[in-house]
Amino acid sequence: MHRYFALIFSFAHLLAEGQSFELGSWNIVNAKYNAKEIWSLFGEAKLRSLKTYDQFPYYEYKGGINFRTHKNSTLTAAAGSYQTY
Repeated sequence: MHRYFALIFSFAHLLAEGQSFELGSWNIVNAKYNAKEIWSLFGEAKLRSLKTYDQFPYYEYKGGINFRTHKNSTLTAAAGSYQTY
């Protein structure tokens, strides 16, 4: 109940001051494939949009490989592309 009150209060505060706000979204997709007990592959893509998918000021994608050297440690090699406008 308190969460709803805080959300309503936040929107009411913005409208009371005459500020406009626009809806957008932050989308994330993660994938991991365990090839062996000590090897795994991963990939991730992120997309941030404004104005309900009309503008894309930020997106990234990356992927890599993990090698578990010990029970509590992993080595990772990865590459990606990060675009900000």
